[in-house]
Amino acid sequence: MLVSTKKFLKKYFKSLYFFYKYLRFDIFIALLLNILVGLLDGIGLTMFLPLLNLLENQDKNPELGSDKIIDFIHKTGIDLNITNILILLMLVFLFKAIFKLLASIFQLNLNIKFIRSIRIELFKSFFNLNYKYFVTQDVGHIQNTFTGEVSKVSSACKSYLTTLNKSIIVATYIVLALFANYQFTFMVIFVGALSSVFYGNINKKTKNLSFVLVGRNSFFQKLIIEQIQNFKYILVSGRKNIFNKKVNTGIIDIENNSKKIGLLKAISNTIREPILIFILVIVILIQVNIFSSPLNSILLSLLLFYRALQSALLLQTSWNSFLSNSGSLENIMNFKKDLTKNKVSNGQLDVATFNDSINLEKVCFKYGNSIILSDINLSIKKNETIAFVGESGSGKSTLVNILTGLLPIDSGKILFDGIPYKNLNINSFQKLIGYITQESIVFNDTIFNNVSFWDQRNKQTDQLFTNAIKNAAISDFINQQELKSDTLLGNNGVNLSGGQKQRISIAREFYKDPLIFFMDEATSSLDSETELIVQKNISNLKGSKTIIIVAHRLSTIKNADRIVFMHNGRIKNIGDFDYLTKNEPTFEKMVLNQDLRHVKHSIISK
Repeated sequence: MLVSTKKFLKKYFKSLYFFYKYLRFDIFIALLLNILVGLLDGIGLTMFLPLLNLLENQDKNPELGSDKIIDFIHKTGIDLNITNILILLMLVFLFKAIFKLLASIFQLNLNIKFIRSIRIELFKSFFNLNYKYFVTQDVGHIQNTFTGEVSKVSSACKSYLTTLNKSIIVATYIVLALFANYQFTFMVIFVGALSSVFYGNINKKTKNLSFVLVGRNSFFQKLIIEQIQNFKYILVSGRKNIFNKKVNTGIIDIENNSKKIGLLKAISNTIREPILIFILVIVILIQVNIFSSPLNSILLSLLLFYRALQSALLLQTSWNSFLSNSGSLENIMNFKKDLTKNKVSNGQLDVATFNDSINLEKVCFKYGNSIILSDINLSIKKNETIAFVGESGSGKSTLVNILTGLLPIDSGKILFDGIPYKNLNINSFQKLIGYITQESIVFNDTIFNNVSFWDQRNKQTDQLFTNAIKNAAISDFINQQELKSDTLLGNNGVNLSGGQKQRISIAREFYKDPLIFFMDEATSSLDSETELIVQKNISNLKGSKTIIIVAHRLSTIKNADRIVFMHNGRIKNIGDFDYLTKNEPTFEKMVLNQDLRHVKHSIISK
């Protein structure tokens, strides 16, 4: 039953199927509640006629279409008098109000459930995204999808369900009206259908503008991210007016597009009632003047169809509202497909320790048609300190990103204790590693939460924190703060210097106490004195941890067990510092150049 329902919805109702995946049969419960509301409202309206008959001291009039109601009341044993009819009328509308309240509450819960479910799924899928694919994407598009687009899709869901509800209510009223006066009903349906041509044109324009708005919102989000990330540079370079003009253009484009969508919505809402009255007037005139129908014979149909037309025009309005957000819905659908299509290929085998070695066999990696790494063969032993050096673009950082499981290789093999990386649960492996780069990672939270990564605070974690900040040479700075470890660091560590941010990042990995340290230019932002302290504390780990270093400052790798010299994406030579100095001319030149810079600096200082 469930499988057949899914296939049917997926084939014929693409949008409904998308909502169904998150809301399941709750959608149909919401629709059922609205059917009951429509039925009770229709029954309540039909009961006005027996009331009018009694007030005029008339017998039941079959032409009014209310005879079935009167017969039903007689069969229940209830006396057909004005008091009883008023009580029944009151009860019917009371039950209608109750079901309408239940329907509204249920609808509210559906909307909350939907937006919660889609946000949770999107974030979960995003963290399973292939990093190689991620770096090619527009960050503005991603942020806009996670923020503005999700909210708009929630509105789209609400509008879509409202459209379905109104459709069912319209159908309910039409069925009741057909029993009352089929001729009048068919005429109203025909004339009402003509009005849909006008609404169809509005809906088409609204849908097209919705897709344009998604693109402009993504572009604007990208500008906001760039403004925040590069705020300092934009100010100091004297280019704030140029960038501000660019932002203003983006704001105006969004505003103009939103105005057009808003105008179409306003037209749709404003003309609803005039169209409703126009249709009823035309049909009544035709009934009375052409078909010579008595006015009282169409009274019940008029009441029912007035409600039906109200719902029909609200249906048009809610559908237009759905279409105004349909671009966002399509964007979310495509975003979800991209996340699924480009997710990390993850194995099932968990690892909890590192016993022997990491081996690379004929590893190749490329971006598009560009070969970045070629024919890499290397074995990294447990508790070995190994360094990668080479000119910029030689592939050092890419190789580290491959070793950490961040980038998948295109060919060759990587084995962790003899297990292929592709068979590993990569998350379990990454729990074993510490990762420090020159791009310092600081969260807008307290120092303790930054270092502990939101670990529960207790005596044990406090001790781990104290050791970590000491090894990262940042304890003096923290102790000088009024709130100590509870000091807030601001957005991206705006209150810190580059060196302080880097030491916070280093302290975080010391706190984690991993089995394998990956350090990609980890001390590049530190002053010489602080760098020596951090290097000494890292050196103290030598022999007890596996340490993999990428560095331009050759002084940081002098004591490495092995140094891998890379050139044009290949391993050119391997040895300790003295061996490479004697046997690799390019490495020797790098050593001399760095020593010369140091000598020049000393001379200038004097």
